[in-house]
Amino acid sequence: MDRIGRYELGPLLGRGGMALVHRARDTRLGRDVAVKLLAPELAHDPVVRRRFLTEARAAAALNHPGIVIVHDQDEIDHFGDMVAYLVMELIDGHTLAQLLAGRGSLPLEEVLPIGRAVLAALDHAHRHGVVHRDVKPANVMVRVDGGLKVTDFGIARITGSDSSRLTATGSVLGTVAYMPPEVIQGGEAGPAGDVYAVGCLLYELLTGRVPYPAANSPAMMYRHIHSAVPLVSAEVPELPSEVDDLLARAMAKPVADRYPDAGAMLAALLAVRSARPQVHASGAIGRAETTADELPPPAPTSGDGSGQPATTGGAGPTDPPTPPPL
Repeated sequence: MDRIGRYELGPLLGRGGMALVHRARDTRLGRDVAVKLLAPELAHDPVVRRRFLTEARAAAALNHPGIVIVHDQDEIDHFGDMVAYLVMELIDGHTLAQLLAGRGSLPLEEVLPIGRAVLAALDHAHRHGVVHRDVKPANVMVRVDGGLKVTDFGIARITGSDSSRLTATGSVLGTVAYMPPEVIQGGEAGPAGDVYAVGCLLYELLTGRVPYPAANSPAMMYRHIHSAVPLVSAEVPELPSEVDDLLARAMAKPVADRYPDAGAMLAALLAVRSARPQVHASGAIGRAETTADELPPPAPTSGDGSGQPATTGGAGPTDPPTPPPL
C-alpha cells in the first residue's frame, strides 16, 4: 500500500504486535507525519479496533507540549479490507529506552528534569481524565532539541469509559516491568498506577535496571506484589535520601500509600535537588515543556528482566530510523 487517504506512505519505521508505523506525507497540508496502521490480521477484531480508536480519542483530548499529537484517525476500505489508522506528529529523536541502552544509567542531575517533564505531561492527562497505563522508557521520546514527549496511549483508560475492559477476560494490558500490583491482580488502573510506573522508570534511569528483575513475566509479577520496594541508594549510594523516600512512596504496594496522581508526585519531585549543576550531555535533555501555571508549586523547603511488554500499543517514530515503540 503506497497511500492511505490523503497520506503518501514512506518507509516503515517500526512494527509491533498491534500496528505498523510509517513515515508519511500529508499531501493536503504538505507536512511529514507518522501514520500508524492497525495490523491487517487484527482489523476485523472489533475489540482491537475499539482500543485503536480509544488511543486516538485519549491522545486527541489532550493538548500539552509533552504529549504526542494525534492529527487524524479514520478507517478506509482497501480492496475489501478494512484499514484503521492514526496520524501522529513525526518526532525526530530517540526513546529513553534507546538512551539507556547506550549509556546504561543516568546521573541524578539528568533524571530530575526527565522526571519533571514526564510527570508534567501525565499530570495534564490525569486532570483531563486520561490514565496512560503503559508508562515506560520505550514510551518516552527525547527530541533532538532535548524536549520530551510521552507517547503511546494505545491502552489508555478514559475515566468513566469502558476502555479498561477492552480486553479478553483474564488478560493483562501493559508492560510487566512497570505494572502496578493492583493491575497485576486484576484491579482497575487509575492515576496512582501511572505514578507507580514512573517510580519504576526513574529507578531504572538511575540504576540501569528495572526494580524487580526476574527470569520470566510471572516471576516478575510476583515480585511486584510481594517484594519490598528496593532502595535506589543501595545501587547508587551517592544519591540523597529524599530520592529513596520519593521512589518508596511512588512504588508503594497499597494504592492509598502512593502519591494519588502525577501532579502530587511532581510537587514532591520539585523539592528534590541534585548535588551538582544540571549539565546534560545532550544540552537540554529532559527539559520540561510546560508553562509555570501548568506546574504545581514546589513542596516546602524477559526471560525477561528487560521489561518486554505483555501487549503493546503504538507510538511516534524516531529519526534516526531506529524502530519506535509499538
